[in-house]
Amino acid sequence: MLDIYNDKGSDTDIIFNARKSSFFIVGKLYDKNIDALHLGTDVISWNQSLKYLGLLFKSGKNLNVDIEDVLRKFYAAANSIYSKSKYAF
Repeated sequence: MLDIYNDKGSDTDIIFNARKSSFFIVGKLYDKNIDALHLGTDVISWNQSLKYLGLLFKSGKNLNVDIEDVLRKFYAAANSIYSKSKYAF
């Protein structure tokens, strides 16, 4: 299937970047070792986690979303604003 995408993409001048792509498994077989998949001549990596739109998704039996990093950045920004404006009122 990846070869078909790569062929059709090259026909329409779309280049897929395997270095910016990754796979991860969610479900019963999350800990199973799977052979490498190729996109053209490049190998797409298998990962235990995936960062997408600022959220960290982790593989496992269930899809886990780690929001600690997002919350930490939010509280840091909120505390910075609060510390500068607490005497404004």
